[in-house]
Amino acid sequence: MYQSKKDIKWLQFIRNAELEIALKNFPIEKNIKILEIGAGDGFMAKKIHEQGYEITSIDQIPKYPQYYPVIIGNATKLDFESEKFDVIFSSQVIAHVNEIEVFFAECKRVLKKDGLMIHIVPSTSWSIVTNFWHYILLPKFFIQWRRLSLPVTDRNDSNKNMITNKEQKIMGKIINVLFLHPLGTNPSFIHEFYYFSKEQWKKKFLNNGFNVLKIENGPYLYSGHNVFKNKLLRLRRILAKSGFAGTICFVLKKNEIN
Repeated sequence: MYQSKKDIKWLQFIRNAELEIALKNFPIEKNIKILEIGAGDGFMAKKIHEQGYEITSIDQIPKYPQYYPVIIGNATKLDFESEKFDVIFSSQVIAHVNEIEVFFAECKRVLKKDGLMIHIVPSTSWSIVTNFWHYILLPKFFIQWRRLSLPVTDRNDSNKNMITNKEQKIMGKIINVLFLHPLGTNPSFIHEFYYFSKEQWKKKFLNNGFNVLKIENGPYLYSGHNVFKNKLLRLRRILAKSGFAGTICFVLKKNEIN
């Protein structure tokens, strides 16, 4: 998806504000090892490194240009020795992981006995606002779709299969856009209304062998469509403090009993 410079600047503003909340829960001791999963272009890793921490950042498909070195890595098959890291951090990643049980098992393996996991995850409020704007902006999608669709005339034997496959992909995309369009691995956005709640995130962490030490709302309410960038910031912050934040920050510690 194309992002303008204003979109990128707004996203970095949000990520920086979210990271400030997460950083308050990092150990005071700076001589520790941190693993960031799903680091993207290394924007948040750079901010963490600037605080004096040693950080290793991985992503399945790193983005370029990079603010901080991000190496290729698989979240469900971490290429690190056991009990190597003091902190595992991620932002907006867990919702995209398919093999979530394997992911948590790997995190437990590479995390030290007294280590922490700090995850920033999307909220139900984020999903509701994002899907509201999704339907408002649907006409824009269909204008773009009409430009990209193939003509359905001239169905000779040489291009009939190609056209049919293209039409099927387009129809699948239309169905997804109209009725499903989840952010991550859930079947639909309706599921996300439920599974992005604090209670369901907490349940997911507990069921996978982690104790929840702290839960904190993100700094702002916002959507995934970058609507009203840098506008209504005071109202966004008030709503977040009132329980309608765009994200939730979880601080976790692995349960040694499991």
